[in-house]
Amino acid sequence: MRHFTSQFEALFPTSRGQQVKRLTSPCSGTMNEPNSRQKDELVMSSVLENDEKGPNVYGDDEDTSAFLSAFQVAWKNCTTDYQSRLVNSEHTLQSALYFHLRNALDPKHFVLYTEMVVRLGEDDNETKNKSVIDLVVSRRLVDSNQLEVIGAIEVKFTPRGCPVKHAVEKDLRSLSVIRNRRSSEHRANLNVERFAGDETQVLIHRGRKMVIAALIDSKHKDRFDQHCNDGIEKVWGGRHPKNLVTAIAYSNGPIATDVSGAPIDRSLTESL
Repeated sequence: MRHFTSQFEALFPTSRGQQVKRLTSPCSGTMNEPNSRQKDELVMSSVLENDEKGPNVYGDDEDTSAFLSAFQVAWKNCTTDYQSRLVNSEHTLQSALYFHLRNALDPKHFVLYTEMVVRLGEDDNETKNKSVIDLVVSRRLVDSNQLEVIGAIEVKFTPRGCPVKHAVEKDLRSLSVIRNRRSSEHRANLNVERFAGDETQVLIHRGRKMVIAALIDSKHKDRFDQHCNDGIEKVWGGRHPKNLVTAIAYSNGPIATDVSGAPIDRSLTESL
């Protein structure tokens, strides 16, 4: 296992001569004895999105903030990997992002999965309502073997252009199913497959962040933005989701990355 890790580290350097500082969370302390703040956070995470009230209607907390911070660092590292000729396909870009996120997040508290299967409804054999998410970041719930999704990422790799319109809409639609719903018919069921033993139950955090991340040619930024706006119109009826982040990595040009969205704006406001 160490040999495999060493090979991967050689392919995707985590930093240029510096050790990566993993992001932790106050929730990752004692697993058996949650403190009062942790208990309150677990109660809040179980509230359905339709019942959101109070000042923090977006469900932002320390873990979602840690995820966003780690993602921005990892996404910049992915751009460096591409410029260093280490990324040549969408699968390689997904692997690089997984690797850099794993190095940025505390493995005792955060769990990452690739290509997680999501189904709407209770019928496991239903295929028409099946989605596969490129990357899912979850947190371990205190005093439980359950996981809770705090971030979902869809990745696109088009260094000589930008993703086609229907592909962007498809990814946005896949991200949109990662939410809590009252109706069992429309409720998202997340499966951790290919594991022996008991099945791991995966819940959805009320403040989960959705990220569509694309490596594109800088000349096509306006076109990509339009594809995203058209997809939002189709999926959410034009109402821009308050937990959606758009991340662009440029294959050329002076700016390496451009990460934007309401969650980023809120984090910047809080840091002032």
